[in-house]
Amino acid sequence: MGSLLSYEDAIRILCDSARACPASVEEIPLTESAHRVIAKEVRAGFDVPSLDNSAMDGFAVRSCDLQSGWNEFPVSSLKIAGDLPDTQVREKTAVQIMTGAPLPQGGFDLIVKVEDVGILKDSTGGTLIRFESISASAAHVRRRGSDFEKGDLLVRPGSRIDAKAILGLAALGCARVVVHRKPRVALISTGNELVPHDQTEVTEGAIRNSTAPYLMQALRELGCEVRNFGVVRDEASEKPEEFERALKAALSEGFDLILTTGAVSMGIHDFIRPSVERNGGRVLFHKVAIRPGKPVLFSEFPGFPETRLIGLPGNPVSTVVGVDFFVAPFLRERFGIPEPRPLLGRISGTCPSAPPGFKTFFRAKAESRADGVLQIEIPKGQASFMVHSFSGANGWAVIPASGVPGEAGGIEFFPFAERMDA
Repeated sequence: MGSLLSYEDAIRILCDSARACPASVEEIPLTESAHRVIAKEVRAGFDVPSLDNSAMDGFAVRSCDLQSGWNEFPVSSLKIAGDLPDTQVREKTAVQIMTGAPLPQGGFDLIVKVEDVGILKDSTGGTLIRFESISASAAHVRRRGSDFEKGDLLVRPGSRIDAKAILGLAALGCARVVVHRKPRVALISTGNELVPHDQTEVTEGAIRNSTAPYLMQALRELGCEVRNFGVVRDEASEKPEEFERALKAALSEGFDLILTTGAVSMGIHDFIRPSVERNGGRVLFHKVAIRPGKPVLFSEFPGFPETRLIGLPGNPVSTVVGVDFFVAPFLRERFGIPEPRPLLGRISGTCPSAPPGFKTFFRAKAESRADGVLQIEIPKGQASFMVHSFSGANGWAVIPASGVPGEAGGIEFFPFAERMDA
């Protein structure tokens, strides 16, 4: 392994660098905030409900009148949702009340459901209600502040806004929220062999560029804005102008992250590192003790302190490992989102051999057994160029560099669906 960096040390370096350039923030309308990451906490500015109100259609009475044995009440008025509470209601009377209407003041603390009363007429034609008994424990009253109390925390920094969060924020009259600005990512692919993914006919030896459309979507799911700078040919090792033009453009335009695929290993055309260093980049690590994805590269640019570069290997599975275990942690650190905790499970069947000393990522399928144990199946076809095993997998089984844990331990499993959600 030589001087290969451990995955844990690499992530420590990457996250330290991410914390040095946290994402900037902006204030946006609540109606445009779906899927954005909160940068500033929001607390309730008032109680919800703002008044005690009825949870049922029925009649408001005073429980103390019931306790005195009174069971026949003249109905004095009608209240519907949106009305102000009555302040001039006499004792031993009832107020007909609709769901959501405010309780009358003066000790009215109990709602009797419509179906629990008999409705009569008195000698003057007025309405009376009568019942034998009613339990004060079933008050059917929504108390002030029973949903939100003033000062309650609605959303915390690092949480992603979804439709349910919008529901709560809207209930509190929140018109705008402070969120992290979407990171801007420049995507640069490399390789003579690459042709567009939608090209119908390809020459022998050509490879459709599957990673570029994957990365465009994966980065959007991670909350980024992405620009595809296209494919740079391998001649850049001898004539680096094409790649370096793209690199300089991304730096000058202030992209937060430059993401490259290919040309980071030991081949004669692997030009990413020398080109980065020639343009002022300081490589913080290059090559990590993982499989697949060992040649991953991470660089800062002192002349452009807000920009970072992650160079991923070109094999598609190595690219996906790079996104899930380097790009996503980098972005989560910038957003202040906690890292997701892995699940722990047991391997079912045979575990493919993992190279000693390397943290190894296997595409896997996990299911919970009836006894609650997570059963992890690792299918065949784990080579870094093979994409087919993703279709039956739902996450990554991660074998530590120390090897497969004994029976007392457990295999870490990271569901694919985690993305940016904490």
